[in-house]
Amino acid sequence: MQIKETLLQDDNIIKVLEFYNYFNIKKEGKEIRCGLKEKSNPRAIVIYLDERLGAIDFSRSIKGDIFTLISKHKNIRFSNIISDIKKLLDIKVDFLKKYNNESVSRVFEGIVFKEKIEINVYDEEILEQYSNYWNTKFLKDGISIETQRKFDIGYDEETNRITIPHRTPEGELCGIIGRLNRNGEEYKKYKYLPLIPFKKSNILYGYSNNYNELYCAENIYIGEAEKFVMQLDSMGYNNALALSGSMISTEQCKEIAKLTPKSVTICFDEGVDEEVILRNANKLAMFTERMNIKIKIMIDRENLYLKEGSKDSPTDNGLEVWEKLKDNCCEIIN
Repeated sequence: MQIKETLLQDDNIIKVLEFYNYFNIKKEGKEIRCGLKEKSNPRAIVIYLDERLGAIDFSRSIKGDIFTLISKHKNIRFSNIISDIKKLLDIKVDFLKKYNNESVSRVFEGIVFKEKIEINVYDEEILEQYSNYWNTKFLKDGISIETQRKFDIGYDEETNRITIPHRTPEGELCGIIGRLNRNGEEYKKYKYLPLIPFKKSNILYGYSNNYNELYCAENIYIGEAEKFVMQLDSMGYNNALALSGSMISTEQCKEIAKLTPKSVTICFDEGVDEEVILRNANKLAMFTERMNIKIKIMIDRENLYLKEGSKDSPTDNGLEVWEKLKDNCCEIIN
């Protein structure tokens, strides 16, 4: 994450901790120690000054990185923390961001990412042109009002579409998908259309929204569509991402690996060819083979829980079916 590189410069981490009212902040070699309250243990919290900016609060058993630490201590969304830090450190947002993958961290030693990723980002004010209210269609699909608010779901009156914002790993708005608010075969071809176009293969849906539960997670679930992530969030699972398709890209593999989970489970829709699922799993395994990350697939070969030909997502039929799939239909492939 590029913002971590900026934080490692000068005394930027100390400035951030002071901004969020941490106390007794002291740099000790390659780590920073501090306390959450004025009279609390001044060594209870440690932030490691490495490329991951790992962080631990020993008093409260919180482990992650500096962002998850601040988020859990101060009850602030990840994207808001990033926004605060950019303003505090006067980091300018370019409306065309370039992600140079040739800058490779140690976990990718021996792997060179040559392509430069370019992503347009937009001001949050763009969302104000859409109605800011939840919708019954998503509610009937198992996406709660709270989840719709968390993911900034809105409505475009002009096109009669539910708006689904997409964000960069740092939480910046980079595109909007519009879901037609009606059903029927005649509308199937035009069900999802971009209101603000972007290259889906550069982004993982849910990355910044779920960052606190994704970083160093026991497991991350990877689905195809945005609905997969939101349905799981409504079920109480906040460790999910979506590819916005059925083929994982190099950029998506890299971003998943950066989260350093213990395992990743690919959960594609019913009817997707097993060869396609394995191709995705093997590609991700190739990128993570030096990191001791288990790669799993979820597949209901006997259609015990997902009706044959339904093309249902593993999350389409509620919590009970999801947990049966999770418990009975997952296999390690590496």
